[in-house]
Amino acid sequence: MVAQDVWPALSRCISGPMKKRFTPGNALPVAIPYFGWKISVKLRWKIDQPGMLIVIGLVLMTVVNSGDCSEESPAVKNYRIKAESGDPEAQSILGYMYLTGEGSVLQDYTMALRWFSKAAEQGNWFAQFKLGEMYYYGVGVNQNYTEALKWYRKSAAQGIMKAEFSVAEMYRKGEGGEPNYKLALKWYQVSAEKGFSDSQFRLAEMYHEGMGVPVDQRKAYVWFSIASTESQEKGHQEIQAQARAAMGNLKTQMTPEQISKAEREAAVMWKKLQKRNSQTPIK
Repeated sequence: MVAQDVWPALSRCISGPMKKRFTPGNALPVAIPYFGWKISVKLRWKIDQPGMLIVIGLVLMTVVNSGDCSEESPAVKNYRIKAESGDPEAQSILGYMYLTGEGSVLQDYTMALRWFSKAAEQGNWFAQFKLGEMYYYGVGVNQNYTEALKWYRKSAAQGIMKAEFSVAEMYRKGEGGEPNYKLALKWYQVSAEKGFSDSQFRLAEMYHEGMGVPVDQRKAYVWFSIASTESQEKGHQEIQAQARAAMGNLKTQMTPEQISKAEREAAVMWKKLQKRNSQTPIK
């Protein structure tokens, strides 16, 4: 098998800007090791010898020529057709496939960014959130907190709890600007009341440390208690352990009467939130 033999299949299996770099003439020294590298990353193989990458690429191109990889799955084809026609949901799903390498596509952050951007501009909350994550962590793009906050906020504006929490975290840490504890408190409160245990825990910390609000150990205890109960219900063991530890620490600073009052308040608030959230769709 020579480079020209595998080129038709290889050209169908490489997408995005990288495809422009490859021609039948450079398939062996450039494209085939690139394909081998993409597969090794996908399978979490740690290979740094160029020769091995060429071998992997050639072996896998034999599979490609047999038809296993030369065609997209029907599902991916369907999503691509819809995405190219402007369907934001299909665009977001295609973006996620490229982000994770799921389906019959190879992981490609450039393509993920492209499709998430198209869907996000049309108001798709999932694409907005994932775009925020890509900018926040610098995945396939230079890290940019301003852009991350922009897209997190757009997703949060649609009531997405994880986005609300992410906005609050960025304001608390001062990522992309100066810390803004009042805005952090606002966004923690919004998602905490919907039952997001991470926000409940952070809200308790804010009251405990007096960040954006006067120190209030009773309210801190109430929210630590709610976070503990919520995380237990959802199996979030780490948050549950941290909340219980914080409650134990607060008990050494409160009177028995204060503790009893805070526990009663937490129980009442928990039931109220449970009732409200059971009647309202939570995203």
